[in-house]
Amino acid sequence: MPPTPVKLDALSNHHLFKRIQRRLILLPSHAHKNFGFDSKTTALLQLPSGAISIISILIATYLAGRFDQRGLNVTALLLLGILGGALMAFLPAHSKTGKLIGNYLTNCIGASLPRLYSWVAANFAGHTKKVTMNAILLMSFSAGNIIGPLTFRQRMRRTFTPAKINIIATCAFAGVMAVVLRRYYNWENRKKDRLVGDIRREEDTEFADLTDRENKEFRYRS
Repeated sequence: MPPTPVKLDALSNHHLFKRIQRRLILLPSHAHKNFGFDSKTTALLQLPSGAISIISILIATYLAGRFDQRGLNVTALLLLGILGGALMAFLPAHSKTGKLIGNYLTNCIGASLPRLYSWVAANFAGHTKKVTMNAILLMSFSAGNIIGPLTFRQRMRRTFTPAKINIIATCAFAGVMAVVLRRYYNWENRKKDRLVGDIRREEDTEFADLTDRENKEFRYRS
C-alpha cells in the first residue's frame, strides 16, 4: 500500500533536512570569515562544531529513547537551528560572539537526521513498503546534497544573508510538518483503538509481512 499524503510530508521534511545539512557543511568556513575572523582563527573556530554535533546527537538519542517522543525531539532540534540561523542573519555585524553562537547552534540540526531514520523505521511496516521508503530517503539525501550548495551564491558572499534566511525558513517549515505528522500518528492510533473491539485478533501477525495500515494491531510511534 502506498504511503499516505501526510506520510509523504515526512519525506519532504527529510529532503529539507538534507538541504539544511548540506548548507551547514558549507556554511562555517564562509560564515566565520564573514564574522570578521582571519583564516587561521576561522579554522580553529570550526573545531567545536563537530563536538556540538556529536553531543547533540547523543543527547537527542537518549531523550528519544527515554521518553519515546521522536516528533517533539525533532521539533526541539529544529527550534535550536532556527534560533542559530536568526542570530547569524539578523545580528549586527559587530556582534561576532552572538553570530558565532548562532553558527554553533545550527549544528544541532544534524542531530534530527538519526531521529528521522528511526521515525521511519518505527512507523512503516511491510518489507516492500519499508524498502521503498528507505530508497526515497536516500534519493532525498542525494537531491539535498545537489540543491543545498546552490543557495550560497557568489554574489552574496559578503554576508550570505539570503542563504541563512533559507535555513530559518526550511527549519520552520520542517518543524511544522513534524508536528503535523506527530498529530496524524496520534489520530491514527486513536482510530485503531476505537476499532480494536470489532477486530478479531490474528495469530503471528508479526510474521505476516503486513503493512502498517493492513495490520490493525500496529501502533505508530509519535
